[in-house]
Amino acid sequence: MNNKKIRTFFMVTAIVLFMASCTERIDLDLEGDLATLVIDARITDIDEGSKVIITKTTSYFFNQPPPVASGARVMLSADKGSWLLKEESPGKYILPPDFAADHKSSYTLEVDIADAVFHAHSTMPKPVHLDSLSIRPHHWLPGQFDLLIHFRDPPEIDNFYMWKVYRNDVLLTDSLLKVPFTDGEPFKGRYVSAPVYVLQPEDGILQRGDVYRVETYSITEEYFEFLLAMLRNQGATGGPFAGPPSNIPSNFSNGALGFFMTTAVTSAEIAVP
Repeated sequence: MNNKKIRTFFMVTAIVLFMASCTERIDLDLEGDLATLVIDARITDIDEGSKVIITKTTSYFFNQPPPVASGARVMLSADKGSWLLKEESPGKYILPPDFAADHKSSYTLEVDIADAVFHAHSTMPKPVHLDSLSIRPHHWLPGQFDLLIHFRDPPEIDNFYMWKVYRNDVLLTDSLLKVPFTDGEPFKGRYVSAPVYVLQPEDGILQRGDVYRVETYSITEEYFEFLLAMLRNQGATGGPFAGPPSNIPSNFSNGALGFFMTTAVTSAEIAVP
């Protein structure tokens, strides 16, 4: 499959949005100087994968970390019940231990803070499982290797994918510049054998016993479009005299930035023989 079919995200400078530790990073450029709430919410079906991070934006030219938004009341609800999130640390909210995500359920997230209420909705996709991984020498880059994924794309629906790659439990796709994703258009119900990541010297020399893990994130079309908007937005930064780019769309109501993402996660591993 043509590598151009698997798109990659590009980072732009300014406000850090995505999850705190051991996850890829999304940075947002924003218009204006007024503080705006940024809600980065992710609900997954894996342990400790669900978090809500709430911060405030600052001026485009202010290069300090964004201030956290503490003291919010954060509630997740679905047909089967509702869950009040606990503020584990300032600005970081987590679900109770008994929460279990339900594929194809529709979720509503409500954030109540400083006399303002923000809502977002998302339906969790079904998981897609990888059959296996394989490694082969890159066909034209000496000393580099392709990490390939093998799976069948479910034909009954349009699928949207994002992947994370680990070497010996260390995240290699640690910024959006490195994260592969696709709208699934190249797959369309076919069996897929495609490179998902190129192992480069800076990722470590390929050694016997190394374990590579690929996590497959089934994402919603809305989240895919949100990330594409980020990709388009980075083009607005060209030139030393250009102003700040336009704001990136959000699925939250009432003017909050950020995104409420629901995702099903599966994984596969390969050990270097």
